[in-house]
Amino acid sequence: RKFHAGIDIRARRGTPIFAPMEGLVLETGFNRGLGRSLKIACANQTILTFAHLSKFHCKTGKRVRRGDLVAYVGSSGLTTGPHLHFTVKRNGRFINPIHLLTPVSK
Repeated sequence: RKFHAGIDIRARRGTPIFAPMEGLVLETGFNRGLGRSLKIACANQTILTFAHLSKFHCKTGKRVRRGDLVAYVGSSGLTTGPHLHFTVKRNGRFINPIHLLTPVSK
């Protein structure tokens, strides 16, 4: 099996996903494995990746703030059901994203 660098959060299809920190949307797109995915570049050489999305709520080049709606949970790509696959890379290395998953209220 391939190394799994992120975490998977089971949720219903269509559950909103909010940015855990401020940043610039680097890319929104589709690939066979991750399905619909988006990347956000944040401070300290940190890149957030959200995958298996049902739809985007932001576009490449848009600045987002902590708490902004960015996408919705789906099951696109190679997956067995709806969930969010979330990874964090800092300085090119994967780190545990769990500390970024704090409740955000609007």
